[in-house]
Amino acid sequence: MARVFPQAACPKQSDDLEQEHWQIGGLRWDETLNAKRAELFVAALQLHEAGLAEVLKTGGRFGGNVVAFCHMLSGKRLQETQYALAIGRNLFMVVPVVSSTFASFATQFRDLGANALGWLFIDEAGQAVPQAAVGAMWRARRALVVGDPLQIEPVFTVPIKLIEALSRSSDLPPDRNVAPHRVSVQNLADAANPLGALIRSGEDVQWIGCPLRVHRRCLDPMFSIVNEIAYAGKMIFFDPTDPQKRRPPKNSLDLGDSAWVHAPGPANTKQAVPMQIELVHKALVALYQRTGTLPPIYIISPFKRIKDELIGRISKPENWRVLLPPEVVKPPKKSKLQDWCKARIGTVHTFQGKEESIVWMVLGCDERTQGAANWAANKPNLLNVAQTRAKHRFFMIGDVGLWGGQRHFVAANSEWLPRISPDEFLRRMGSPVFVACGAALAEDVLLGI
Repeated sequence: MARVFPQAACPKQSDDLEQEHWQIGGLRWDETLNAKRAELFVAALQLHEAGLAEVLKTGGRFGGNVVAFCHMLSGKRLQETQYALAIGRNLFMVVPVVSSTFASFATQFRDLGANALGWLFIDEAGQAVPQAAVGAMWRARRALVVGDPLQIEPVFTVPIKLIEALSRSSDLPPDRNVAPHRVSVQNLADAANPLGALIRSGEDVQWIGCPLRVHRRCLDPMFSIVNEIAYAGKMIFFDPTDPQKRRPPKNSLDLGDSAWVHAPGPANTKQAVPMQIELVHKALVALYQRTGTLPPIYIISPFKRIKDELIGRISKPENWRVLLPPEVVKPPKKSKLQDWCKARIGTVHTFQGKEESIVWMVLGCDERTQGAANWAANKPNLLNVAQTRAKHRFFMIGDVGLWGGQRHFVAANSEWLPRISPDEFLRRMGSPVFVACGAALAEDVLLGI
């Protein structure tokens, strides 16, 4: 193989895996070999296409099979379940890969038995409770589990006391921890994987199976911050030789360098701070006036109450008319605002797996609700996900005094994320209309309003 594909090499010693070029280039990678793999895949698809064309040309009854697997995918019960495997095979002759959720899988493929599927790929497995994957894994011969246990953890609604009671009555071995409030599908897959690494995050040490350490989405400072708080400095930037590639591209929306907008204030409903809601709205209106369109940004918060307050304010055109000079620019239509808010304002959990050029993270909380801040900062997961949604620029909006000393927020309260005032944040949006507004907002902060 080395003579035919000379680039397809491996390190001679395991310690060599720490070298960046092995992590970036990969093992046994060869340009010619990869091209051959791609050609083989295309040929396999062409073979499927030719087979289907032949069936249709000879006047076969394949149309009935199409109806049958459409019924299967829509969750309808098959009249003759003994043909479920044959119907499934016909489906994968037409569509090599089917995307589904665990909730839908339970009805779509309920009539298939053990080992009926060749491969099962589980994405975002760090969010999945183990019990949700049992049926799909039982039906698959092989499974590839991909996820990050240091991002969003599984969400479940069953009371923990009930889970623990069921666990005690199940006669599981003491060392077999499968409780959904403690582990995810990814945790169990990592534990079963003999190839991996120990990753230290603060005082915690976690075994990660086959860690993919090269990061290709975020630039600095997001890359450096999450590398510090979650990955013990083990992540590798995709091109460490070119410092310029760590900077936002020139064609991105320029709001200046990423920063922490110091915006303290009292909370009125749970974690929502009115001053921060007002600041975000004014900044968004200013940016709209500057660009002429609703900007491509995500507005993220750890808390649902803050999300609701933001949507309640931003989605109403009358709140925009107060801030926009009517003779210069009209506010967006209500339907357009509602669609924009639905797609671009939410909690950290709702943005897992998504990305955007710019992210604003609204922290909220005051001294009375510091317990909520303690919860959000107890693990690196929330800040890790929020930061890594942003490809080019990230702005944290909140009280530095309240959040900056939190366990996993210390790295963000540094030179990586310089502190700026609300006035400076508004100025960066670029609208001259907001020079006076920004000054007034800064005065409100000083007065503690």
